[in-house]
Amino acid sequence: MYANLLRALALSRQFFCLWAHGPSFQSGGVAQLGERHVRNVEAAGSIPAISTIMIPRLCIQCVCFSWFFGFIAIRESFLSIRGVWNRPRDEVGRVPGHTTSIQWFHSWFGRYVRPFWRDRKAEEVYAISLKIIHSQRVRREIVTIGKGIGLGANDLFLAELIGLFHDIGRFEQFHLFHTFVDNSSVDHALLGRQVIEREGLLGDLPDRDASIVLDAIYYHNKLAIPSHFKGLRLLMSRLIRDADKLDILRVFHSLYEKGGGCATVNLDLPDSPAISRDVREDFLAGRVVDFKNVRSTTDFLVMRLSWLYDIYFPLTFKMIRDRGYIASMEDQLSQVCGKEEICNKVRQILSDEDR
Repeated sequence: MYANLLRALALSRQFFCLWAHGPSFQSGGVAQLGERHVRNVEAAGSIPAISTIMIPRLCIQCVCFSWFFGFIAIRESFLSIRGVWNRPRDEVGRVPGHTTSIQWFHSWFGRYVRPFWRDRKAEEVYAISLKIIHSQRVRREIVTIGKGIGLGANDLFLAELIGLFHDIGRFEQFHLFHTFVDNSSVDHALLGRQVIEREGLLGDLPDRDASIVLDAIYYHNKLAIPSHFKGLRLLMSRLIRDADKLDILRVFHSLYEKGGGCATVNLDLPDSPAISRDVREDFLAGRVVDFKNVRSTTDFLVMRLSWLYDIYFPLTFKMIRDRGYIASMEDQLSQVCGKEEICNKVRQILSDEDR
């Protein structure tokens, strides 16, 4: 079996390289998006996502007859790989106390999001791909933090589920409203909880574990965690909030390094060199900025800086700092009016963290 798996990987790699250097699709830039995002999804660690999302999409878009056979080979190769991930639930990745493996949930994720790619414009494919990559990276970040604080197998299992499905409502949100702005559509965390309940996704989990997963997903985007949360429920809510922020900061850091922005990522906010009064007051008072007060991309930048007040684990803070995300945000303040107060407050936060 493993020999077949290795042959499949080698064959798919050859055809992928052939495709990546071939002529572009005649479909409004989908190919240029495709190469980068196949690579990013793969890097995010989701073989099921590649096999059940990207390959059918790319086959449909292909207009060059000679490529047809290449895509068929890629598809068949990844279908072979999927066989490893789609074995009976109790054969791989099962955690004691659970009858469903983590690989099964990964496969379900891939099958669920695939229809949201169909018949989409290039910019819509890009937007959806961002959320797939984000979901996979948050899954990876939450596991990294969880291992760093010494979580056991069962708690890591729950953390990984929460990371993978924390934004599952984004896909239906975009399908229904063509936006990721909650204020203009629907609370994506609430919608995500409804999707999970409607699909019966957590039916094999003990009631307590399912409740913890649903609460962590629902509250991951709220201004604060409910004060009555205790124990594992509180821990999981803190983990997903840290992991989510960590990857969102990565996205903006990457865009800044490339010298550009993105309307989708910036939630269609207008540019402005000024910071809104409410946003400034919240930040200087040591409060997380409420998105309801955000009026521009500059406000959005200050809001992301205010997330430093809401980081729960020293490991997360260290990762944010070591990866250059804080320095990147400070650089972006260079053209902002009244930046001195904000920068001084950031230095104070860093000084307090060093103590």
